[in-house]
Amino acid sequence: MSGVQPDEIETLELEAELLRRDFRAFVRAAWHEIDPAPLLWGWHMDVICLALEAVAKGQLQRLIINIPPGHAKSMLVSVLWPAWRWTRSPTWQVLTASHNAGLSTRDAVKARTLMATNWYIERFRRDWGFAEDQNLKTRYLNTKGGTRQALSVGSGNTGWRGDCLLVDDPLDATDAHSQVERERVIVWKTQTMTSRFNDLAKAEQVIIMQRLHEQDLTGYLLANERSDWEHLCLPSKFEPARRSVVKGHDGRVIVRDPRKSEGELLFPTLFSTDVLAQQERSMGSYAFAGQHQQRPVPASGGLLRREWFRKRWAHEPKGPDTTKPPAQFDDMRIFVDASFKGTKDSDRVAIGVFGKKGTDVYLMDLEWRTMGFVDTINALTALKAKWPKVSGIYIEDKANGSAIIDTLKSKLPGIVPIQPEGGKEARVAAASPYIEAGNCVLPESAPWVADAIAEACSFPKGLHDDFVDVLAYAMVNLCSRNNMAGWLAYAR
Repeated sequence: MSGVQPDEIETLELEAELLRRDFRAFVRAAWHEIDPAPLLWGWHMDVICLALEAVAKGQLQRLIINIPPGHAKSMLVSVLWPAWRWTRSPTWQVLTASHNAGLSTRDAVKARTLMATNWYIERFRRDWGFAEDQNLKTRYLNTKGGTRQALSVGSGNTGWRGDCLLVDDPLDATDAHSQVERERVIVWKTQTMTSRFNDLAKAEQVIIMQRLHEQDLTGYLLANERSDWEHLCLPSKFEPARRSVVKGHDGRVIVRDPRKSEGELLFPTLFSTDVLAQQERSMGSYAFAGQHQQRPVPASGGLLRREWFRKRWAHEPKGPDTTKPPAQFDDMRIFVDASFKGTKDSDRVAIGVFGKKGTDVYLMDLEWRTMGFVDTINALTALKAKWPKVSGIYIEDKANGSAIIDTLKSKLPGIVPIQPEGGKEARVAAASPYIEAGNCVLPESAPWVADAIAEACSFPKGLHDDFVDVLAYAMVNLCSRNNMAGWLAYAR
């Protein structure tokens, strides 16, 4: 502080006091000290800052924040918040953890870098510094007794304790479908870390993550310890029935999702409607529902269960539930769901080639994408040429399907109009016994298999249903063809 005039000191002290009281103001002031990129502020940052501020003030102790990737969560929670806590109480001790040790170390280093800047020192480090003998990337202490220990989720904590456990993305997205990895995270949190606090009665716990699976850490804690946690859930597109409200110990509302309209965006500056649509296309509907909507599709599914789709075919089988496709099918048929509207947000068209052998139905080929009328005609014609042994092409005779039938009936043999009765749920329910019995065999290596199963298992609550409709057509048609009563409701 040498060379700083008394009036400047007074100004810095006033500014420091204001920043200690207001985490949002601290974030805005400190951001450029460690990140040269412009700060793009969104209202979600206000909400997160206020919730974290309430933890620091003792208004709540256990907080879960679910938010999509790319919304500055790690910078806010894992970098700036711990640095701000030491402006208020440099004796505060925190254990931080991520699924990868490198990530927790990265954020610990960023926080230390901020606290080593002249800006921070002049305002907040008048009477403390870093302990020279305990100043590592993964663990550092200050001369007031404050500590930060960076861990990886699932590792031993080497005996360290803290006033707060801060967990940032405990599960890697690539491990979301691994029961072993999910359980490892849960055991680490509920058993290894449950007693690693200086004072259990005052222990602070903050978990921030994107949802990856219904049985991830958030899912487990909300199912088993719901009354102990406040839950701030911020989906990319607002769903009024799931509006998030966080309350303090006294029952007063601390923050709430301020959006009002269905589909209102979380951070339109960076994640516009078009960007989110591209994200969903690239990552698939299953991953999008979890990571962006914080609503992972249940692994067990709705009308259809994930475990029912266990059988696969491959030309070189490897697993016990994988078999070679038959050299000769008893019958092959094409089924079409052509619900396109000619708009960019319309459902995809699904055209499936199915072969029946014995009691099993093999999905041999699939065109499944957003297509207009001409593209649909071309795709259907190409599939018929690729699979010449197809005996019939079954197309729903309404709306766009009727136009396709009229266009192709004189060009392709075997066009069969079908007029389903009842709703789609009834059709899927009619197909479910055959799928549950394991009569549906999907290709092992097709890139669309995971998304197809996700759509089938999310029905009827999922965003799309074009694939599952084609699947229902095929299973009922091919599996119940000897039971004509079962098919009369489908074929005209």
